[in-house]
Amino acid sequence: MHYLISFIIGAFAVYFILWVVFAFLVRVLSFVLFYWGATFILGGLLGLVTGVILPARVLLGKGRAPLRQITPDDLVAGKVIARKPAGPNREHGWDHAWPNYFPYQAIPDAQAVGAEISLHVRVFWAKILSEPSAAQVVWFIAGLPLLLGYAMGIWVSAFGWFFVMGALGLGVVVVQQVVLGVLRMMDVITRRRRRATLKCPHCFGESALPGYRCTGPDCTVVHWSMLPGALGFFTRLCSCGATLPNTVSSAAKALVPVCPYCRLDLVEGSGVRQTIQLALIGSIGAGKTRLLDAATVALEQSLREIGGEFTPLDPRAATFLKQSHARIDQQAETSKTQHLRPIGLPFLVQHGGEGVELQLFDTAGEAFSSWDETAKLRYLDSADAMLFVLDPLALPRVGEQFIRSNFATSVLCASGDQENVYGAAIDRMRAESVPVGRKKLAVVLTKGDILSKLAVASKLGGYDSDSIRSWLIDNSADLLVRRFEKDFGAVRYFVVDSMNHLKAGDPLNPWWTLEWLLRESGAPLKLAEAHASLAPVPS
Repeated sequence: MHYLISFIIGAFAVYFILWVVFAFLVRVLSFVLFYWGATFILGGLLGLVTGVILPARVLLGKGRAPLRQITPDDLVAGKVIARKPAGPNREHGWDHAWPNYFPYQAIPDAQAVGAEISLHVRVFWAKILSEPSAAQVVWFIAGLPLLLGYAMGIWVSAFGWFFVMGALGLGVVVVQQVVLGVLRMMDVITRRRRRATLKCPHCFGESALPGYRCTGPDCTVVHWSMLPGALGFFTRLCSCGATLPNTVSSAAKALVPVCPYCRLDLVEGSGVRQTIQLALIGSIGAGKTRLLDAATVALEQSLREIGGEFTPLDPRAATFLKQSHARIDQQAETSKTQHLRPIGLPFLVQHGGEGVELQLFDTAGEAFSSWDETAKLRYLDSADAMLFVLDPLALPRVGEQFIRSNFATSVLCASGDQENVYGAAIDRMRAESVPVGRKKLAVVLTKGDILSKLAVASKLGGYDSDSIRSWLIDNSADLLVRRFEKDFGAVRYFVVDSMNHLKAGDPLNPWWTLEWLLRESGAPLKLAEAHASLAPVPS
């Protein structure tokens, strides 16, 4: 009994001790778990805050991970966007300007943020685990939940940042594409409505978009794709730091346009309005220069009468207009045009809120002596309508009367075969597949002041187109007439007096040839209608 009682007491004592130890361990474990949970949460909060700070440091340029800054040099070198820019000048490549942040710079920024977070975590754990000692092991075990929570908090915060930036970037890119589509559609509609084209008066190149020089004082950059896109929407930032308008209509008001072919500067407004080049053909001495003088002066006068404007767009055009006035007012003789490569003289023709650019070319007759010579005059190929200057005094039957007249010694007749001059230009164009049949042709009989005084002019009637055509057929020019009407879709005949000031309604006034050229080229000026109340329109 004594042993039994001792065993019971001993067992109860052991049980009690074990229970006390277990209760103590449970209490200690509860404190440990609470400590681990609290420190883990604290570490997670610290990690979340750090995960917000690290991206900000990277974007401010204060991070330790390398941040790749995209530059205009990278863009031009094709390291940012592999494809070529949209637009007619895409062969020039990307302009030297800063691309949009989304998505181009945003991607390297996101990569730098990821690298910064990885580097931070690696450095953090490396310091914790380096050269372990007993004290460090105890501290590591005691602080493990804090460390795990900190690392997890950083990555949770980082993934949150990536998600927000990714969603924001995707939304911005989608909006960009929608806005870009609308702006480009508006640009196309506006250009088509205005029939806007760029026709270089220097190299005769034709394009839908000029380049534009940067306004930076020491900058030599030419921006070839001044359209909404990867470099901005309404404005763009040049590599020199200058902010430029990024639409053609805005750029045309503030920047100097440049030809995308010969890279020479163009007149203000080039590329945002319709450009019409006076494609004029004629032999030596046919009266081309005098026709240009008289027609230019007459057009300016007729525009002034109906409230329009005729404005030279560069100093050369202003000088030409001044000299044309002097020659017409003084009835001075016109000097022989030198056989040089012509450069277009640009004028702005405005009426009724509409305006077009008219480029005049004073071309020597030698330029139409052969196919090789006319091939240098590429404005002939792109013109919608053409003028063939025909000297009627050089026709055989008319020449016989002219030689016997009192004017034979005072007027120079065209030299060479005028049909060959016509063929040198038109046959070359047809051989090169230029759609001549879609163009319109004005046949202009010059020296009308002399022709009208000859007896042979009696059958010209009222100088209407049909009468002139019949008169040419009757005076040995029937083969030319057949060629005209075989080559071109529509032919109109004029007789002009290039020596005297005439009223706007006079059928011999040379301004009607320019009015016809503008009208047949699609210019929205309606000059003939404006003059209807002042004078009848030649039929």
